[in-house]
Order: sequence, then structure tokens, then C-alpha cells
Amino acid sequence: MDIYHKVNKDLILQKRNHGKHGFSFLLRKEKNMYQQNGNILIIYVPKELDHHKAEEIKKETLHIFQKATVRYVVFDFKKTEFMDSSGIGMLMGRYRQVNLIGGKVFVTGVREEISRILMLSGIYRIVKQYETLEEALEDLSR
Repeated sequence: MDIYHKVNKDLILQKRNHGKHGFSFLLRKEKNMYQQNGNILIIYVPKELDHHKAEEIKKETLHIFQKATVRYVVFDFKKTEFMDSSGIGMLMGRYRQVNLIGGKVFVTGVREEISRILMLSGIYRIVKQYETLEEALEDLSR
């Protein structure tokens, strides 16, 4: 069970209980990085998607998937300026998770530099891209 403590308006301290293995703490700057609407999970990707942020997203989405049925995952890259190969791995992992239950992954708001990385990695063959989050959500509501 996770316990969240609001440090100030921008910082959240997350305490995660690992049973006999003790506790871990995570201080997060991002507010509302995850939003769930029914079976849709929206992930607001941070400015830099490096190894540490990719691991955080992996862990948090696994936690969310255990609690609720998520069939669609939408990654909003609107604020993202940097992504390395660990971001590609994280996207592939989320795709595999939802694909097993017939779900889909979408990306929105992708800048040109990030789009090149996604294209070269082959991600666009398995995920659908939209210009805006609103377009993706509208398509999902049909």
C-alpha cells in the first residue's frame, strides 16, 4: 500500500511498503502524471524521459494495472523534449501489457525530435499517433 504526503504544492512524497523488504520513498515533482478515466489510462510524459523516469512509469503503471482494468493507454508527450532508449522499452512494455487483453496504446503531442525516435524504433507500427490528447480521447469514445 502506498502512502502519499504532500510536501508542498509541487512535491509529493510517496512511501511504498515492500513488506518484509522494508519501505521505499520517492519524491515526485510531477503532479497528476497519471489520470484514469474508466478503462483509459492517460500518462503525461515528463520533460525528460530517461532511465529513471521510464522505471518510475513502469512501476506506477504496473501498480495501476493491478488495481483497475486498463484497456487503453494514452501517452501525452506534449511536454517531452528528451527521450532515450529506456523510453522505447517502457512504451513496448505497456503495449505488451494491454495487447494481451485486446487493448491499445496511443501517443499524442509528439514533438518532431521525439517522433523521429519513435519512427526509427518502429513504435508507430504498433501504436497510433494523434496530434492532441483530445483527438485520441474523441476517437476512443466512438
